[in-house]
Amino acid sequence: MARLQGNKKLQGKETSAIHRFESAGLGKAPFVFTGRMTEKTYCACPGAPVQAGSTCDYCGTCIRYEFWVSSADGKEFKVGCDCIHKTGDAGLIRQISIAERKLRDMKNMAAKKAKADRITRRVAAAVEKLSTVRGKLSELAHPNSYWASEGKTMLDYVIWCLENRHGERAATIIERTA
Repeated sequence: MARLQGNKKLQGKETSAIHRFESAGLGKAPFVFTGRMTEKTYCACPGAPVQAGSTCDYCGTCIRYEFWVSSADGKEFKVGCDCIHKTGDAGLIRQISIAERKLRDMKNMAAKKAKADRITRRVAAAVEKLSTVRGKLSELAHPNSYWASEGKTMLDYVIWCLENRHGERAATIIERTA
């Protein structure tokens, strides 16, 4: 069960614990994550650091990621992940943890795709330069001493790299030779 604020005593009678969000006037418990998570940022001017662009409805702290929560009486409000974790409400914590994981996975996939695109463009540019440095590469020895003793050249190595999914290595050699 959620860790709630301490029990209150009114005129000698003990009442049940009240959820932190309920005591802050954000609605009646139980609270449920709506599944909506938004990112709000603010940049004062070009080149300035990106800052959190929203505030938590519970504590007023600047937040970048808004987790939208709904109360039993239909009120919706946005809070930061720290405030949800501080409530101790296991259900809400589990729900936002899943949302945070999905966001992290999406950002990681986008970063991997961007890196792969950069590498693809770099290799394509290097392949275009290959014809201009072909002569220089054929004069250089193969980086592996065995293949160098067999008469292979750096051009052979670059071609092998391009054919065997080592395009980034080949691009580095071509760029340094050009």
